[in-house]
Amino acid sequence: MMWTRGLARAAGTLGLVLAVSSQASEPHRAQPGNTPPGSPPPAGAERVVRGSLTVRDGRFVYPDGAPFRWRGITAFRLLEQVGHGREQDARAYMEWARAQGFNLVRVLGMARHLFALTPQEAARAVPRLLRLAAEMDLYVELVVFADTRDYPKLSFPQHVDAVGAAIGAASNVVVELANENDHPTQDPKLTDLELLRSLRARLPRGIAVSLGSLHGPGEATERFRGGDYLTAHLYRGGDPWEQLGRIPDLGRLASRAGRPVISDEPIGAGERVDPGRRLTDPAVFFAMGLLGRMAGVGTTFHCEDCLQSRVPGPTQAASARAFIEGSLTLPDADSASLVAGASGGGPLSVEKVPGAAGLYVASVSGGRSHLLLALGLRPGAAIPWRPRWSATIVAERPGVRVYRAKR
Repeated sequence: MMWTRGLARAAGTLGLVLAVSSQASEPHRAQPGNTPPGSPPPAGAERVVRGSLTVRDGRFVYPDGAPFRWRGITAFRLLEQVGHGREQDARAYMEWARAQGFNLVRVLGMARHLFALTPQEAARAVPRLLRLAAEMDLYVELVVFADTRDYPKLSFPQHVDAVGAAIGAASNVVVELANENDHPTQDPKLTDLELLRSLRARLPRGIAVSLGSLHGPGEATERFRGGDYLTAHLYRGGDPWEQLGRIPDLGRLASRAGRPVISDEPIGAGERVDPGRRLTDPAVFFAMGLLGRMAGVGTTFHCEDCLQSRVPGPTQAASARAFIEGSLTLPDADSASLVAGASGGGPLSVEKVPGAAGLYVASVSGGRSHLLLALGLRPGAAIPWRPRWSATIVAERPGVRVYRAKR
């Protein structure tokens, strides 16, 4: 699908400190056994799907109030596979995704330029897809409308009614009403907030709903505050580290809006580089997963094979594993909040020093420790720590290093 310009302002405060110092000493390294794993929970571990997700205090939570940490993956074609008798393909993709550690699949209910599935076929396939996903221990983000210009006779209210009836009492689904509402392939009426709010009201109570995302300047996403959560597509211009530097903007948006923000379609992985669309460096996706957690932003991993809901090729699969490893560097039980580097009383002694594309600092577990993510770190660079702070390297990949710092 086409991607949108998300929040493109340069990374500002919220923990960005350019570069590094050549005078600070290197921290201790964690032993390999202490590095957070990137593998899925072992057999017998607590299940992911534990009831309907709701929004409370600006975050997704389970029925018991425990936080749900969004680790989504694009799976555009799953509903079409189920609807057209290719359930085995859908099952294989979901089994693979869950085995990597993903807990949600993002599915398109229609996408005329990607696959042929009528609205009627889509509604009929929804119950079976949700049951299969529940068997795989996966939540589903169901995107109701895409490529709607190709369905000029489609009644939005009637189709939402059919989808709502198909969802029924399912407890493993959230709904995004439209993918890139103002995309040229969409009916312009899908940017009408009154229409979107009326459609949301037709869906079952208790289902978390996003009104959609906009194909244009990211600030416009704030127009869609009428939903339970917001979905945004980050702008893919600039080098990879610059792109990742826009993630904290989504964290600020979440704070202003008082509801979760999901980065639904960031730059994707591919088997070859496609500027503005696909990257091949797993380190970028490791950092994407971790920085999303540090900023309190849910992220959906995107890739070329994911569009077709097929098990990804080797480079994409390596990027998916790196994304999960980055996401789990902050365990699900931990909360984090991005803070300013030196001025915020954190572990850094200065705000700006030469040597890295960016440094991001998050207070973890109520401030008992801090996590520092260094992006684009050049060889031989050292971090300028404040006196009486100790730091341990807990993970690193080419150009990326993660420290846990304590006083």
